[in-house]
Amino acid sequence: MKNLFTYTLLFLYPFLIFSQDEEVTDGKDLFMDGVVKLTDNGLVLETADCLWPGTWSLGGVENENTGDKKADKLAKKQNKKVAKTLKKWEKRVTKADGQIDGMQVRGVFGSREGFFSPTKMWKPWKKPVPYSTTYNAAAYVALSNLSNLNASMNLVKSFETLAAAVIADIYRGWVWDMYQRTQDLKDRSRMLDWKGENPIASIESGLELYTYDIPNKKCNSIGMDEVMAMDSVLRGNIKQANKTIVEGIAGIAVGVKLFDLALKKAKEDPLGNAAVIVGVTEAMALQTRILGDLKR
Repeated sequence: MKNLFTYTLLFLYPFLIFSQDEEVTDGKDLFMDGVVKLTDNGLVLETADCLWPGTWSLGGVENENTGDKKADKLAKKQNKKVAKTLKKWEKRVTKADGQIDGMQVRGVFGSREGFFSPTKMWKPWKKPVPYSTTYNAAAYVALSNLSNLNASMNLVKSFETLAAAVIADIYRGWVWDMYQRTQDLKDRSRMLDWKGENPIASIESGLELYTYDIPNKKCNSIGMDEVMAMDSVLRGNIKQANKTIVEGIAGIAVGVKLFDLALKKAKEDPLGNAAVIVGVTEAMALQTRILGDLKR
């Protein structure tokens, strides 16, 4: 029976590793998606994450009373940094009527039970509203074909005569497309997950497998037979994910080129294009986040 489990694990391992890479990075930090709400006791994160489901209070988790003065000083500094970040987010959540759906929170667990300490928080990006009335997204769909980067880069060069607002719309539309692709990649990667730090070490006690029900935002336990039945879908997901990651990382050059061109054009009339400059800068921040997600 153990040999059967081992053989099955070898079959599953590529999918499991891909899934876990979505959740954990640097060996410590976790990435969790969910709803951030403001309560009487501060901000909380409600998540259906397969590994860490439930409601977590957000706050500092470093132990400030270890007896080691140097360590305690660093812990206090880190906890204050977290408190400062949360204070900013409390204002944002308050403006959003007390909660923000689709949040991604990067952070760590620590000595405080029931608490998750955020090091970075991101809210979902909304589809950008065009600045120009002449912008037609369908006319620039070729930019999304990242399998032909040379053609995309040449297409960007042809935009040099366009108005700043139009170039900004093209760039933000491109970033929006990349954002949607990355979000889809995240969803696909959560189709199969396991509980435990090491799947191989879990064989003795039995491997706990989970799948994430995306439409209903639920995590369900599944058996080995169900996983085997998902074979073709899982392989398809891995193939699509690899394609998205490779093309996405290489295609960032297209985004950088568009950003440079949009900003250059907008700065020809900085006062008249103030809103455009802000929008383009925000899109670049999201592009940087997307690149980080793809590399993760």
